[in-house]
Amino acid sequence: DQLVFGEETASLALRRFTASVQGVVARFPGESVVIVSHGTVISLLISELTDQEAYPVWSSLGLPSIVVLSSPVLDFIETISHIE
Repeated sequence: DQLVFGEETASLALRRFTASVQGVVARFPGESVVIVSHGTVISLLISELTDQEAYPVWSSLGLPSIVVLSSPVLDFIETISHIE
């Protein structure tokens, strides 16, 4: 995990994004929430939750994509990669 470009490593970005998602979910208990972000941190989170490699997850995302997670525990449910 090395800094390639920018201000943070993948691990730091994952930690920051996960904390933000958990904070939003905690703020709205029992509700559905929508979080909009870029594919890099989304793919890092999916990778962490599913034990997949992050790059194939990232490269499978379409524009736009929807990732569905359970709440309050962040469990991966599905990715909708191609919306028509």
